[in-house]
Amino acid sequence: MPSDGGTDWARQRVNVPGNYYLLGVSAATQDTAWMVGRGIGVEASHGIILQTTDGGTTWAVQTPPVDVPFRRVSFVGAR
Repeated sequence: MPSDGGTDWARQRVNVPGNYYLLGVSAATQDTAWMVGRGIGVEASHGIILQTTDGGTTWAVQTPPVDVPFRRVSFVGAR
């Protein structure tokens, strides 16, 4: 995985349960980031949150605090 501040990106398949558009990503550190999205079709009113702690090599689904679609996520710093 390149460490060039996001200049280069590589396509990666993320194992997401169901059908979702992944629409927003925000990195707090070089290794930690979150990605959010919204469902497709019958899941359109549902949202999804994914987190990586290894620079995007793997992503884990997190339970959203509310069941709504997400379009954006942003963090300022690691705290």
